[in-house]
Amino acid sequence: MDKLNLKLEFGSIVNIGGGDNPPVIEPLNVSENGTYSTPSGVDGFNPVTVELPPPVVEPLEVTENGTYTVPEGVDGYSPVTVDVPAPTGWQPQPDWWDIKAIFEADPDPNLKAIFLISNTTKTTKLNCFVGTNVVTSDGAAYSDLTLTHTWDESKDKPCSIGYKTRLVKVYNSGGAAGVNSGYTTTSDITSGNIIYAYFGRGAIVSNLVFQAGTTINRLLECVQFDDSVKLYAGSDYSCLIMLSNCSALKELKLPDFEKIPTQAPYYYIFTPCNSLRALELPKNYNVFPTLQQNNALTSIFIHKTVTNLTNLITNMAGLVKIDIEDDWVAPPINISQSFHFPESSAIDLFTKLGATQTPVTLTFGATLLNRWSQTTKDIAINKGYTLA
Repeated sequence: MDKLNLKLEFGSIVNIGGGDNPPVIEPLNVSENGTYSTPSGVDGFNPVTVELPPPVVEPLEVTENGTYTVPEGVDGYSPVTVDVPAPTGWQPQPDWWDIKAIFEADPDPNLKAIFLISNTTKTTKLNCFVGTNVVTSDGAAYSDLTLTHTWDESKDKPCSIGYKTRLVKVYNSGGAAGVNSGYTTTSDITSGNIIYAYFGRGAIVSNLVFQAGTTINRLLECVQFDDSVKLYAGSDYSCLIMLSNCSALKELKLPDFEKIPTQAPYYYIFTPCNSLRALELPKNYNVFPTLQQNNALTSIFIHKTVTNLTNLITNMAGLVKIDIEDDWVAPPINISQSFHFPESSAIDLFTKLGATQTPVTLTFGATLLNRWSQTTKDIAINKGYTLA
């Protein structure tokens, strides 16, 4: 067989060396990336047809921070829509101990509370009632006794605000009988200048007391509870709740009572907590005192089981929102001194209100009512309310 000499001329393969056998050329269809070699007995490919499938691209909508990996069979995302809501309400400082995360990561079911405290004092008094264990962030652990803990200051965590922070974790196994047995109270820690407190895992709080003295608890910014926590009304069906002179307190959502008190449970509550911005009341108790000297309070959440707000929100100059559960039949309220209460908040409030079957006056004052349209006011009027 004569040898073939081939050359490419104007895109064609021609026989330039003579011989009896023409080159063996086959078509090639390509549908995947790769390297394609001519098989034995084939001199080349013609035509070459490339038909790669288009990439599989899916849209992605992101509403939470995180890492998102494309699933099998998908090549990428397009478009990517990112709509992560900004944090609302009070947020802890990023360089504090994350006490909520620490609480949730601790597997011990007896953990009931964590307190973040500042290093403004060298010592902290710890009251460990029967069945109560206390663990500190500098490695100490105590049970069933009252003592003064001296801190190892080398273990304090720096904070950009200027002070340093410490932790106290409170465990309770529900020990022998006694008024505080089986309950977690803030009296477990005194003289500690608490900044932030978190209660959870069925803790029953017998006394919620953060009474600030000259310096004690002046730094308290927030007290939080998970949904399992209850306030305890003792043998007299009362519960001492005192947040006095906590001038840094910014937000508070009070849990429900374990049983409904028969006596007013509040003494000096929020007097004066003049940084308090948001408050949510328990839904199974309906008598609350005046929130004195709280011109900073901008919003309050009221459950529809609350039926008595006498003097509660009077004279709150900063109030701009009353958030309620749908169909709440409002008792008489007076926010005539809340001059910044916007019409949009009035529309939201009036729309959610339930109709009243008895005469109820909602007092907003002429300043506010003159700003609002008759259409807005008619929402409440048509549900049986009188606006004054």
